[in-house]
Amino acid sequence: MGARRVRRASRLKLLTTGWLAAGLVLAGVELALRIAGEPPATWLPERTQAPGYAHVGWHQTPSQPVTDENLTRWNTLWGLPPDPDPGTINRYGMRDNELADPKPPGQKRVLVIGDSSAWGSGCPMAERFSSRLEVDLNPPDGGTPETRGVEVMNAAVPGYSSYQALLSLEDLVDASVVPDGVVAYLMNSDFMHIEGGADGAYFETRLAAGGLAEGVERLATFRWVRALIWRVDPPLHPSDEVRVTVPQFQHNIERLVTATRRIGAWLVLVLPPQPSDLTSPDRVDGYQIHSPADVDEAATVALSRPPIPYPYRVATCVEAWKASVPVVDGPRIFIDEIRRSGPAEGANALFVDGIHPSSRGHALLADALLPVVRERLAQSLP
Repeated sequence: MGARRVRRASRLKLLTTGWLAAGLVLAGVELALRIAGEPPATWLPERTQAPGYAHVGWHQTPSQPVTDENLTRWNTLWGLPPDPDPGTINRYGMRDNELADPKPPGQKRVLVIGDSSAWGSGCPMAERFSSRLEVDLNPPDGGTPETRGVEVMNAAVPGYSSYQALLSLEDLVDASVVPDGVVAYLMNSDFMHIEGGADGAYFETRLAAGGLAEGVERLATFRWVRALIWRVDPPLHPSDEVRVTVPQFQHNIERLVTATRRIGAWLVLVLPPQPSDLTSPDRVDGYQIHSPADVDEAATVALSRPPIPYPYRVATCVEAWKASVPVVDGPRIFIDEIRRSGPAEGANALFVDGIHPSSRGHALLADALLPVVRERLAQSLP
């Protein structure tokens, strides 16, 4: 009996020592990886990245000049001189002016999130809808950007999906850049074909609210192992070939509503227009939601429409209706403009390519956003 107890105690001691050693090794690895910083974002094509932003896939390098190939290409095509000021990336990673820190008393800040269309690909910085909106929201004698009543910040990043836009908003709030309102221009990057791994597989853990998922995401070891796995074998969505499926996109819009409410900000959603809308007017009907019956009808109509982008528009409008969030209908605005100006104008006047609005297109979006944002700002006044 005594010998058996000794052997049992010896095995227990070895087991405890082994577990303790393994724990110390893992703790050492975790510490080393935390010191090393964030892993590189390798699951999608290489982009201009700033250190520490693997959790959003890529990011614009802060405090650097803009190099926009589309801007140069289209200026050459149209015979226009190079834009003298395409802009720079500010210290928060935005293609925008530097922000006063702290925010001036009484100033309101509106944040634009989205992809390259909202960023202004092919469009000079001053002619984007965000820049035009800021000018329109402030009187001519409003003073410098630091003293204006309303500042519109453009945090859009080329290629960002709805997952990445959500995470970028979270990062800015963590950096104490808390907007009074958010304008979201989302969809185009979500239905892009997968070039590496599906966004949901990479970002869902990051966006999971609380519990075990959030705790795991905080581990540097997990983030590095995930990055290495995606580097070797990027996961593809089992039933689709888009970066973000329609159900995932709709859930992200719902998350965006929750996120803006959590920080006390209002939200405006923009439906991105497409050049094909101008030749297929039926694509700008059937997704507007005004009642529960419209939700069912839109879902039915979606089955008879092209798979992209119609269901994404329905998803946006459904979540907007549920949350009483205003929607700026970009497709309808553009087709109405073509009807007014005549078909000879066509998509070439409103787009610089197959997806990005031209300066004129940005002007239309700014004009449509102005009354909506003004109303929201008035409602948020103390």
